[in-house]
Order: sequence, then C-alpha cells, then structure tokens
Amino acid sequence: MKKKLLPIALIMIAVLMTACSTSESKEQKDKGQYPVSSGENTGPADDNSDAASKGQKEREISGWIVYWDSDILTELSDRGKNIGTLCYFASYFKEDYSLFLPEEVKDTYSKVKQKYGKERFKSYLTFVNDIRMNDGTSKLKDTELLYQLLETKSSRDKHIADILSMAAEDSYDGIEIDYEAIREDKTLWHYFTQFAEELYQQASKKGLKVRILLEPNAPVDEAAFPKGPEYVIMCYNLFGYGTQPGPKADKAFLEEMVQKMKDLHNVNFALAAGGFDFEEGGAVKQLTEEEAILLRKDYGAETQRDDGSRCVVYSYTDKTGKNHEVWYADKATIDYWLQLLEDNGAYKVSLWRLGGNVTVEP
Repeated sequence: MKKKLLPIALIMIAVLMTACSTSESKEQKDKGQYPVSSGENTGPADDNSDAASKGQKEREISGWIVYWDSDILTELSDRGKNIGTLCYFASYFKEDYSLFLPEEVKDTYSKVKQKYGKERFKSYLTFVNDIRMNDGTSKLKDTELLYQLLETKSSRDKHIADILSMAAEDSYDGIEIDYEAIREDKTLWHYFTQFAEELYQQASKKGLKVRILLEPNAPVDEAAFPKGPEYVIMCYNLFGYGTQPGPKADKAFLEEMVQKMKDLHNVNFALAAGGFDFEEGGAVKQLTEEEAILLRKDYGAETQRDDGSRCVVYSYTDKTGKNHEVWYADKATIDYWLQLLEDNGAYKVSLWRLGGNVTVEP
C-alpha cells in the first residue's frame, strides 16, 4: 500500500463521501448527463453498473483509515452504514526495530469509538514493514527488517508478543499484517507463513482475528499459507509507479486475481479508489478522486471513460510545458469493479482508502 510518511500503495471500496451539490445534480439532469461522482460529464458507464443493488448477496466491506488523512468522520456519517470493518493504518517500526504507533491513529480510533461506540465497527490495527529512522527518513517495505523479526522461532515469538500487546492495549478486534516486497524470496516466504500460522494461533487464544495482506505477485500456489487468517489480495496498482499510464485495475486483472485466489481459504479482495497523475518523463503522483477532479478543473481538461477499466481519463499540459495523463476511479468505476468481482463469486471486499472520495457508495 502507498503511504505518505512511507509513501506507498487499504482501500476504498464502494463506500463513501459527500454527495454532489444539489445544483450540480440538477444541472446534470437538465443536460441529460450521466451522474458520475464528480458531477462531470465523463460519459456513461457499463449498462450493468447498478446491477450490484439488485437482490445480490450482501457485500462485506472493509475500509482503511490512514494516519496522514484521518479526518473521515464526515464520510462515516454519510455512508458508513455500508462499512462493517475499519482498518487503522498503521503501526510501523523505529530504527531499533521496536514497534511505533502514530498518535494520529490513536486519536482517530478514539474519536470513532466515542461517536459510534465500540461495537459499531470491527476494528483492526495494521502493521507494516516500514522503518522510521532516527534522522527522520524512512525505509519502506524493508525485508531486512522481516528477516530480523521472522527468521527464528524466538524472534517470531517476541514479535508476535509485541503485536498482541499493542493490539490489546486499545482493545482492537483484530490484527492486520501488511508486510510487502517479499517478491520471489522463497526463504522469507517460508518464515512469513510460519509467522502467519503462529500469529493466528496466539491471536485466537486472545480472541483477536487476523488479516494478511498479499500483493498481486504473492506465490499463493507455492507457499504454505495456513488456514485461519483472512487473506486480502491487493487488486490494484496494475499501473502506477514505474509504469506507463493506465488504470489501477481493469477487467482482465480483476478476473486474474479472483482465479489466483480460488484455492486459498477465506479471501477478501481489495480495490483502490483514486488514481495516478503520470507526468511526461516518468514521474508519477498518486491522487485521490477529489484531487483528480480539482486538477482537471484547474486545467480545463476534457474527460473520457476507458472501456477496459471504466476509469476516468484526461490529459493536460502543466505550467512548465510538461504533458500529463491522469487515470482515476469514480463511483461508476468502483461499481463496475464490484460487479466484476461479484460476477466471479467474490463478495468480501476492502477499499483503499477512506478520505478524498466524492460519492463512492455501494
């Protein structure tokens, strides 16, 4: 996942945000435009875009709250009835490999409990393999850290005890592990799956649930992933940092992810709201839906909808003369992706992330 302190790639899933203004909605109706989330004329989405609401199995929706954008109480008030689980992102590590939880996470968790009570949402605390160095810099998705934490039974036992202690301190309902960049390291995957099984066993004794995030390249057909945890596969960043312009997900990619996970027990599929601004020369910037809309308006760019992903796309030239191409997901995009997952029998969904969405709802 993408983070700000640890800028990375949660989850927003069809779930939130403030509605378009009354005047915008009226103007769209007068012009006969398709009412997408931004209030812009991006063209009609697929004819099946509203099929998800027609008598289908109820979705299980989870949403991530990130510490650098934690002002999400308005979103929860407007659309929160469709969310059952909140994942608080995230606990990471100090240079000495001890765990650290940002005060913003604690503050947001406290505010949500005060407003909604302890029982309204299931709550998970997310742990990531990022390190905040003493000089203020960060090491992201650090696998040397993972070796230190997971290589031996004694190191795993200590790490598990530290995780359980932090989760228990604020009475979270569960633990979410987001340890990334293992890639093709079979040795580290062996340690990781041992850790996942041992964590699940110890957490279960304390009544805590466990979610394990997996990147799209995770070797689910080779590594011995234990039964018990919920596995969340990241169905996003098909295009992004280091790639040519394109969508976070499309039809073929989502169907590939469902097929990939078919033999793994207890699977959840994570979608991502927002998108990317691809600059000429290779620079890439992540955008929320709201940021993408404001940027389009600043440059007066014309939008269109991509056939394969139903993402909104536009181009502009910045004030320095560099060309940009923006791809982002709006409500119609998320609806389409959700329908693709449901058509393939996938109903448990997570959304990266809450915050910066306009009218994303199931």
